[in-house]
Amino acid sequence: MSSLLPAWCPPYSSTKVDPVTGVDVYCICKKPDEGELMVGCDGCDDWFHFNCMKIPTKYQKLVSHFYCPYCQAGITGQNRDSESELPRTLWKKKCRVELCYEPCMHESKYCSEEHGMEYVKGMVDKLNLTGTKDGDKRLLRSMVHSSNGSADKFSNLGGAHYIDDDIPPEAMDKGLFDTLLTNDSKLNDLLQSLQECKLKTYPELKQKLESLQSYIAFLDKLNEKLNEQGPDTEPIANLEAERKTTKSRKGKKKSSKQNRALAKKTICGYTPDFDREHPSVKSFLFEYHTAVAASGSEKEPKPPVLHDICIKMKCVRHADWAVICMDQLKQQMRSLESYKERLDLLVKTRKRQLHLQYYQQLADQLPAKAAEDTTPQEITSTPEQPDEAVATQQHHQHQHPQST
Repeated sequence: MSSLLPAWCPPYSSTKVDPVTGVDVYCICKKPDEGELMVGCDGCDDWFHFNCMKIPTKYQKLVSHFYCPYCQAGITGQNRDSESELPRTLWKKKCRVELCYEPCMHESKYCSEEHGMEYVKGMVDKLNLTGTKDGDKRLLRSMVHSSNGSADKFSNLGGAHYIDDDIPPEAMDKGLFDTLLTNDSKLNDLLQSLQECKLKTYPELKQKLESLQSYIAFLDKLNEKLNEQGPDTEPIANLEAERKTTKSRKGKKKSSKQNRALAKKTICGYTPDFDREHPSVKSFLFEYHTAVAASGSEKEPKPPVLHDICIKMKCVRHADWAVICMDQLKQQMRSLESYKERLDLLVKTRKRQLHLQYYQQLADQLPAKAAEDTTPQEITSTPEQPDEAVATQQHHQHQHPQST
C-alpha cells in the first residue's frame, strides 16, 4: 500500500528505539521526543510531529481524530488486514472569526458568544453602517424601497438565503451585475473548475472504477470455470495428467497431489486496459487451454498474454495488482469528492462576497429623493407595482445585515 503514501512521507519503518542511543523514537522522522508539538495517531497509537505531518501548529485544537499516513494507506492500524474503508483524519469545525482557530461550540458557528458578536459586528462594518440614527434611517428606507411595498419581501431581507441565492433577473441592475459578477475572473475560474470536476473528471473516474469492478467479476468467473470438470472447460490438471506416462505407484500419488493443487490455482489476469470489452469466458478458456497445450505447462504458457491479459500462474510481476488498483481508484474518488465539496464552498463564499458588494453599491446608488419619499408606513400586505419609468431604479436597492 506504499503507493498510497503522500510524496513527502518515507516508507514505513517499525523502528521504535534508536539502536545507538537506546532512546525511544517516534514519527516518520524516527527522532526522540524533544518537546516539539506532537499528535497521537488513533490507528497505531504512535506519535507524530505537527511539522512532519505538514500541519500548522495553529490547528492543534481542531484535530478531532488523527490518522497517520501509514494508517490512511492501510499499512498500520486496525484496517491493515481488512477490506473495510481506510480511515481519514477528521477535523473539528473552526470558529468563523478569521484569525481564530478554536473549535466551535456545540450547535454554533463560533467558539464563544464574544466571537459571535465580533463576527456580526465585522459584517455590519463591511456594510458601512455607522450606527447613527441617520445611518439606520437610510438603511431602513433603502430596505423599504427595495421591497416594493411588500411586507413579505421586507421580512425576508437579510435572511441567510437572501445573500446566498442568485439575484433574480427582475431585480437586477445588469450593468452593475456584469461589472461585479459576470466579469469576475475568480468566480469564473471556480465555476469552470467545478463544472469540469462534475461533468468530466468525476464521471470518468467513476466509470473507471465500475469497469475495474466488472473486470474483476469477469476474472472470478473465468477462474471458477477454469477449475471445473467438463468437456468445454477441461482443467489444467487433466491436460497435465494426459502427458504423463505410467510410472510407479508412488509417482502416481505424487502426480495426483500436483493435479489437485493445480486445479485450485488462478491466472494472474493483469491487463493494462480493463476498460475495454473482453472476450467471453468460453472462448477465452479455449484459447487458454490451447496456449497451455502448446507450452506443455501452465507456468509458462505460450503466448503468456491473451487479449492483453496475463495468463500466468503465480505471476510475481503483477502480484496483488487488482487490490492495488482498486485501492488507488477509491482513494482518488475520495480525494475528488473532497475537492468537489471544497469548490462548492469556494463558489458559495465568492458569490456571497460579490452579492454583498452588489447590494451595497446598489443601495449607494439609490437617489436621495426616492429614499426620502419612501417611509415604513408604505409597507402593505400586497406589493405595489412601480411606474415603468422608475422600475429600473427599484430592484433591491438596499443594505442589510448578514444572517449568522
